[in-house]
Amino acid sequence: MLVFVLLLIFIGLAAGLAWFLISHDHGEKEPIAMLWVASAFGLAGGLLAGLLEGLMLSPDRLLPGTPRTTLLMAALGVGIIEEACKFVPLSLVIFKRRYFNEHTDGVIYFALTGLSFGLTENILYTLHFGSRAGLLRVFLTPIFHAAITAMVGYFLAKRKVAHQSPFGVWLPLAAAMILHGLYDFGLLSGSGLYAAGSLLITLGMSSGLFVLFLLANRQDQNKGLSALTASGQPKDEVKALLALLFGITGIIGALFMALIGLVLGISGMVMGTMSRSSNKRGLSTAGLVLSSVAILAGLATWTHALKQNTSLNQISPGTPLHRAQSTAPSVLTADLSTPCYSVGFIDKLNVSNSSESCDMQAFNGPEIATSTDAYKIYVNKSTIADADAFTGIAKQALDKDVKDSLPNFSITTERVASFAGSPAYMVNVFNKAQGVAVIEAAVLHKEDNASNVFILVHAINSRTADLNILEAGWQWK
Repeated sequence: MLVFVLLLIFIGLAAGLAWFLISHDHGEKEPIAMLWVASAFGLAGGLLAGLLEGLMLSPDRLLPGTPRTTLLMAALGVGIIEEACKFVPLSLVIFKRRYFNEHTDGVIYFALTGLSFGLTENILYTLHFGSRAGLLRVFLTPIFHAAITAMVGYFLAKRKVAHQSPFGVWLPLAAAMILHGLYDFGLLSGSGLYAAGSLLITLGMSSGLFVLFLLANRQDQNKGLSALTASGQPKDEVKALLALLFGITGIIGALFMALIGLVLGISGMVMGTMSRSSNKRGLSTAGLVLSSVAILAGLATWTHALKQNTSLNQISPGTPLHRAQSTAPSVLTADLSTPCYSVGFIDKLNVSNSSESCDMQAFNGPEIATSTDAYKIYVNKSTIADADAFTGIAKQALDKDVKDSLPNFSITTERVASFAGSPAYMVNVFNKAQGVAVIEAAVLHKEDNASNVFILVHAINSRTADLNILEAGWQWK
């Protein structure tokens, strides 16, 4: 049901944006057939881009955990292919057409191309990866493709109006390719900072599309290309529209970062108040309402974050992973039973576990410091019940723990995973000089009335460490 609702939202957003651009074009009306052709170019461009990416890019280079330099190059490759497939075919067809004669034409035609490209991509992602992937794309990419392609289309139309060669548009096209690549890199990097950069790119481009369209309309009026004169344009319309845009983007941004919702919401309130004297009072009122909602959403996100921080001590970096070693004597055995779980190893290990405790250490040497294969397990009660909230907190905790406690190790992969049927977040690190690999995992195991966070650590003298042996012999109690 949720997938169906998301598909309707994608289609509604696309139809709404197309209606806005076409209905607010004050110049010569565009041929309906050509508007449909521009949309068809976007669909064909999406299929062509998918084919070229499959032939030219290795899919494993775009997986989370890929070395960031490799991932950046692959993401830039995606940006080059997709922007070229959206822009080049339509530009070759439309540049010399008589009806392509206004600044707004570049925005409208190429926005429709990007819109159908993005709509197709969003629908395919949702159908293939499910509602969670679709829900993320609702907030991040509804008009991103339209906005970034429309930007290049605007500069193409600008050159047509000035009777200049279309080949001079290569610089805006290159900028669009780079921005697209950086956007994809941020989403795939696994870094919260880079992901925030992607969010700022898509919010900036989405807002910029409307500002660019108003600019194009104004330029057409100044050059006498529009049915309206420049003096006929309400001078406060831009402020009213900005209030609406700040409100919408503030609501979306607040879902990811409270500060974005607060800043854009307050900015929207200012713009909406300044435009109350215009004849666009309805637009101004909508902007004020949405900006108010953005402020409330920002405050709600801030409050939620503060509440989640009270749970951080349950998997606090540095404390459960590297606290003092157990003083319980070790026993050579291949099996262990605790109040929380039982586990069996392939080989006998020296196992240290206090009575009635779920914490344990297992290692193959006389002591853990001199072993070449060792496990540690620590357990803490948790107030975290939601798996999605746990994933974010666990990632933050493990990343900080690696940075603080394993300074000479570099992260090779990190991912959302599962362990023995329970949600988990895992980080693999490696010390090339010592030839030691470590995997750290945070596992959320929910029982009837409580949740526990299990910190699992496996260190080994090898290129990679895993928890496969531990999981194979693991049974929850």
